[in-house]
Amino acid sequence: MKKILVLGAAGQIARQFSQRLLAETDMELVLYGRNISTSLAALKEDQVSLVDGTFQDQKALMQAL
Repeated sequence: MKKILVLGAAGQIARQFSQRLLAETDMELVLYGRNISTSLAALKEDQVSLVDGTFQDQKALMQAL
């Protein structure tokens, strides 16, 4: 299964993009963004991993990769 990292996943466009990918593919998504756990908590899919962090947080960014 392919894995896609979506940066800025809490944003409106990234959320819509992620929901469409989940609906139309079997790809695994890693959603990365600020306050991601609260803003995307409704996405309890098997295909989704949530990583909370900012672009300055290198440790969290490396975890997402």
